[in-house]
Order: sequence, then structure tokens, then C-alpha cells
Amino acid sequence: MSIQHQDNLEALTGATDHLAYIERVMGGYILIDDVQKKLRDRIYLIRQRLNDQNLYMAVVGGASTGKSTFINALLKQQLLESQALTMTTTTSTIIQYGEQLAVEVSFYPTEDRMTLPKTVHLTAADEPIAISDLLGVQNLSLTEFITRITTCNDIAGRLVSLRIIHPTSFLQDGICIVDTPGADVTHPEHLQITRDAVAQSDAAIIITPAKQIVSDALLTMIKDELQLMPFLHRCIFLITGMDMVRKRERDRLIQVAHQRLKLGLGLEDEQTLPPVLHAAAQAVVDEISEEIPIIADAAEREYWQTQFKNLEGELFSRLKQQRSLIVAEAVLRLLEELFSALEADLEHQWEQYKTEQAALESAVIPDLGVFTRQQHNECKDHMVDLLEETLVWAEATVGNQRDYVLEMVEEEIDDTTSLNELKTFVDEELSDLLTRQQQQLQKKVSQRFDIMYQEAQDIRQIFDRRFTEAYQQLSMIQQNALNSSGWANVSLGADDLVTTANDSKALAGVAIQQRVRGAAIAMLVSAVVLPGVGLLLSAIVGSLLSGFFAPSLMERKAQLWKDIRPKLVAQFMEVSTNVRKATRNYHEQIKSAIDDYIDEHVAQYSQTVQAMRLEQQDELARLTQLQNTLESLKKELSQRRDRVRAQMKVLNAILI
Repeated sequence: MSIQHQDNLEALTGATDHLAYIERVMGGYILIDDVQKKLRDRIYLIRQRLNDQNLYMAVVGGASTGKSTFINALLKQQLLESQALTMTTTTSTIIQYGEQLAVEVSFYPTEDRMTLPKTVHLTAADEPIAISDLLGVQNLSLTEFITRITTCNDIAGRLVSLRIIHPTSFLQDGICIVDTPGADVTHPEHLQITRDAVAQSDAAIIITPAKQIVSDALLTMIKDELQLMPFLHRCIFLITGMDMVRKRERDRLIQVAHQRLKLGLGLEDEQTLPPVLHAAAQAVVDEISEEIPIIADAAEREYWQTQFKNLEGELFSRLKQQRSLIVAEAVLRLLEELFSALEADLEHQWEQYKTEQAALESAVIPDLGVFTRQQHNECKDHMVDLLEETLVWAEATVGNQRDYVLEMVEEEIDDTTSLNELKTFVDEELSDLLTRQQQQLQKKVSQRFDIMYQEAQDIRQIFDRRFTEAYQQLSMIQQNALNSSGWANVSLGADDLVTTANDSKALAGVAIQQRVRGAAIAMLVSAVVLPGVGLLLSAIVGSLLSGFFAPSLMERKAQLWKDIRPKLVAQFMEVSTNVRKATRNYHEQIKSAIDDYIDEHVAQYSQTVQAMRLEQQDELARLTQLQNTLESLKKELSQRRDRVRAQMKVLNAILI
């Protein structure tokens, strides 16, 4: 193809400008990797096609349809075996122009195709040709070698590619004939080879013999086996063997071919009907053959030879037109695919945003203020119950201890049998007895404070569970968002609750177990102090001194008990008051610490939600901007799409 034709192609399609625009759009927009790769692969193929000056013409036909005869007529040489059995070739044969006949073949050296392919380039200078890796290739001429590799099934199955260089004038302007495997081969691999050849060629010649004009098998092959309907506008139907049809029947036969194609392919519009041409390629082959002509009448042969020459010119014109169309089609599909990819990606991002937004709204505590008040009130209710239980316990415990001490002291006094024993009890045993009882009471109250603290911790853990549930929902949302694009700056690790608790000022208040409890115990030590000898001495000294003069031992014991009992009762009342006061103070400190704990955790939760909402706002702004950008792109893409379609209409209306 000439440089002038390349310029004409660019002027008619604007392909280079469109491709540059698409690459600019893709360069400024991050698409999914698979989509990006697919589009770039398409751009590469289109650019490759733009730079390829050849015109590709695929020839499709089954056995005994005249396909090989038609190609030989184009080559002006009986190069292909026209009566060859159907091949099982695994590749198409490309025939292109060259100053002398040559063959470039790539094949697997072994039948198992496990080794790397071997490529050989052969000309007449290489005769006699011998390739030990290929069956029967020994001492062959170049034309015999071509016949061998295009007809031998044992060789054809190992072919990777086959290119024939031929000096015929028909190929001199850049036309490449693509000889496809037999179209009536039902092997899926062979059908795919033929379909790909049609899809990648500028035009496809579909052979239909005059004796089997547009058969049902051909229609089935086009629609179902090869699935050529998307490429039908590139197809040219060629009726071969027209010399076998009487002159008066030829026009009617062509009309029948049109009608069968229209009905069989479901084409309602006459403009969509592919062109139907006809030829008698045998007349051209007869001219170059040394055998007796099959068409006996010389005038008839000359007529069909002239008609075939005109056919070659028409095929060349249609190929150039179709090449422009195929490039325009590829650009149009690429524009539409780019727009579809951008639109789908935006839709995906919007759906992802909506999903994340809905997930956040469903995960966020609906009314944080109500939640906080509820937690405080529940904490308060639990703590009030705990306080009441502890106060009741303290009252009962101190009362029981009092009764026990009174009973023991009274029994010890009653058990004395002499004034000396009574004095010993007062001087020594009473102090020890009261000290032991004081220690027991302190121990009981201290243990109760431990229980009180632990129950307070249980109350706090109720809040922890509720808070953790809400917090973990945010964490799960954030984890999903990190996999996309949202909330990248919000930290919600699995250990954050523990870290927050350790750093929390509120928890520092709750974690004052040693300090608060130590202060409470110190208070108890001073509160739970029972009267010793010093406090009771003034009450009993008179009773003891009077024992040297008159009263009996019984009277002294009675007087001693009478003096001691009120002091003990009064002291226990003071102990009870002090224990209640210490309990209330301890309760208040724990409750205040838990309230602070709740407030700080709620504050952290609120900050986290606020950060996530800010991220959502940023994401919304980004998507809105992206949508505006895509709206602008959409307008530009639509304009370019309309321009390409208009260009395609022009291309359809003219012959280059």
C-alpha cells in the first residue's frame, strides 16, 4: 500500500487522533488492571494494523468448492493442489508478494509438539529440498515442497505458520491471500482458526460453487460453526464454476444466491446484503496449464479470463475500502469500550461508596447521647444496688461482730473465779480479745470491699461489651474500606481498645484499685477500732478498787459488765457509722471513675465516627468530581463516536 493511501486512510478515519485521545484519557484515569490491559492490547493491535501496509483477503471454502482453483487463478500458477483431501492444518496459509517464489514455514520437529518450533526459509536455490524432521520431504522441488506441506496430514498437524512468497502481479500492491483450513472441518480448533482469519482480515471471500449455490450447509457454517455474522459486512460471496451454467440461467442463479443469503441469514435490509460476485477461475487456470483446457470453447475461455481480470480489480478496490472500514470499526469499538469501562468503573465506585455509607450508618450508634445516658443510668442503677447491698451487709456484719464480742466478754467475766483472774482478764486477756476481733472485722470488711470492687468491674465490663460490639462494627467497615479507597487515615486496629484503655485518664481513675482501695482500708483501720484497756480502764477501775473493801466477786463482775457493755455498744455504733461512710466514699470513687471511663470511650467513638464521616465526605467529593469529569468525557466520546460512524458511512459509500 502506498504512502498516499496511508494518508487517505488517516484522513478518512482519523484513527491516529482517536487513538492518541484514548491513550490520554487512560493515562489520566486509573482503571482496573484487566480493563486497562485489554484496552491497551486493542490499541496496540489497531496501531499495528495502521502501520501494516498489506491488505489481507481471507478465502473460505470447503472441499470441492473451487477454493484452490480460485487461488491458483489469482497466482497465475497451479501452486495449490485443487483436488487435495481436506487438511487438518493448525494454521492459515498466508500468500504475499515477492520477486521470486519462496516459502517460510515454522513447524514442530516432533509429533508430540513438545520441542520449540523450527523455522526454515526456502527458495529455488535450496533445491533439492530435504528436511529430515518432515515426513516425505526428500529431494523435492520448491513447488513439490509446497504441495507436500499443504496436503500431507502428518505434516499439517505440526505446522505453526506457513507463508508463501509469490511474484504474481495481483499481490504486487500489498494484497495478502489468507488460505484458511477447510471450512467444512468440524474440529473446534480449525473452525476457530478460520474465524480468527476472517476477523483479522480486511475482507473475506466465501466460496459457494454454482452447482451448490448457497447451500444449507454453507448457511449453517456462517451462522453457527464459524459465527461470522459480526463480520458479514466484510464478506464477499463468490460463485465459482459459472462456466458450468448456461448463459440464460446465470442472472437467475445470481438472484437465487441473493435471495437465499437474504432469507438464510435473516437480512431484512438490502443494503446489509453482502456483495455476490461470480467467476470461472478454471478459464484462467486453463490458460496457464499445459493440459487440455476444461473449457473447450476458446471464446468462452477468453470471456471468463477477461471477467476474472475485472474481478481482480474489484477485489482490490473492495479490499482497500474494507481496510479503512475495519480500522474505523476497531476505533469505534475501542471508543465504546473505553466509555463502557469508565462508566462501569464509576458505577462500581458509586455502588461501593453507597455500600460503605450504608454499612457505616447501620453500624453507628443511632443516638450517641441516648446511648451514653443509658450507659450512665445503668451503671448508676447497678452501683446503687451494689451500695445498698454492701451497706446492708456492713450493718449486719458489724452488728453480728458486736453481739459476738459482747457475748464473749460477758462469758469471760462470768467465768472468772477470783478477783485476781478478773484483774488478769482486764489487764491482759481483754486487750488481746478486742484486738483479735478488730482484726477479724477489718478482714471481713476488706474482703467485702474486694467483692464490691470486683462487682464494680463487672458493671464496667457490661459497658465494655456493648461498646466493643459497636466499635468492632466500625473496625470491620474500616477493614473493608481499606481494601478499596476509604478511611485510610482512621486507625481502628484490633488492639486499639486495650491501648485506649491503658492510656485512658478515665481508666487511670478506674485503675486506682490499689490507691482507692488502700485509702479505703486505711479508713477502715481507723474506723474499725474497738476499745482497749485504756478506754475501758476508767469504767472499770472503780469496780476493781472497791474490791479491796466490801463487795463480793459476783457484785464486782456485775458492776464491771455494767460499765463495759455501754462502752462496747457505743464503740460498735461508731464503727458501723465509719464503715458506712467508708463504703459510700469508695462507692462514689468507683462510680465516678466508671463514668469517666464511659465518657472517654464514647468521646473516642465519636471522634472515630467523625473521622470516618470526613473520609466519606472526601470520597463523595472525589466521586462527584469524577462524575463531572466523566460527563465531560462522555460528551467528547459521544462526539468522536458520531464522527467515526459518519466516517464509516462515507467509507461505505465510496470505493477508494
